[in-house]
Amino acid sequence: GGGGGGGGGGGGGGGQKMHCVAPSGGVLLLLVSDRPNQFLCHYLSSAMVHGLRPTLLGWDSGSWLGGGSPKPWTFHLGAKLVLPLHYLAACGYSNDTLVVFTDHDVLFQGGAAALREAYRAAAAASGSHLLFSTEHQPYPEEVGPLFPPAPGAAPFRYLNSGMWAGPVGAVLELLRTLVGVRRGESLPALLDVYLNWERHTARASPTPRVYVDNDQTAYACLFVSQHLARACGARGGSTRRPRVGGRARCVTCPHDGRRRCVRANGSPDCSAGGGRLLGVRLGLDYSLRLFENMFKARLGIRLGRGRERGDSRPYSRREIWISARDLDLGARSGS
Repeated sequence: GGGGGGGGGGGGGGGQKMHCVAPSGGVLLLLVSDRPNQFLCHYLSSAMVHGLRPTLLGWDSGSWLGGGSPKPWTFHLGAKLVLPLHYLAACGYSNDTLVVFTDHDVLFQGGAAALREAYRAAAAASGSHLLFSTEHQPYPEEVGPLFPPAPGAAPFRYLNSGMWAGPVGAVLELLRTLVGVRRGESLPALLDVYLNWERHTARASPTPRVYVDNDQTAYACLFVSQHLARACGARGGSTRRPRVGGRARCVTCPHDGRRRCVRANGSPDCSAGGGRLLGVRLGLDYSLRLFENMFKARLGIRLGRGRERGDSRPYSRREIWISARDLDLGARSGS
């Protein structure tokens, strides 16, 4: 896949034209990787096995080649929001293009047609067009009590920001909200901070919030804020501490600085409000139709050949492991 020009970061800075990769079978795979990691080769290998063409965004020569000044971890996490937004906004893909964004530690188990089919099934099951993977534990922990219960026998309740998918228009609205464009941040200015981090820090300029917060926190808090907005009738949020009896659980969301709360019994506290509803509903792939999660293996659910999903019989120790043979990359659709 191809990143952008202009010195890196998927950018079109320096007057260079953006290199926009054609979607593969209507699917655009995006990955931000501006630092070395041990998972990238496995990601790319599994994609190529299935004829997929990932687009790799991000280039930070100091991180990749060494010798650069160290950057905070949140610099790289902010890039996962800023670079896809810049790339999608610059390339102008049609809205029927399915964007699939993942972290590095992902293996693909099917091609573009399998991804589209799995996405349609997962979207129908969730009632949402913008879908996130699920995981066993919340991050950050304080957001956990604000999540709705998982439906039925779904094994996971919480949002995992490492895998998500949706049409281009929905993705653009999501990312614009998270990076702060809707509260006055300038996308070119955010990209300039990414491309010129050393110069920015040398000036001791205020660091934009997108490079301070954890992207998982931003995604998770946006999801629960949308859930509470629907539960509370989309009332306006409040920056004041709500009057709540008992042991209320509250969190301040980075995308708008407003507090969201649930009461001690888990019901939403609508005195804090849910804030603005997005034009697209965020959903979780509770059904695991699109996004598999390796944590299932720890819970004793074997991937690849073996039991059918939903088989609740106790697992033996012998069954709780994964090998390359068991992963059988053609066995399941999704990522």
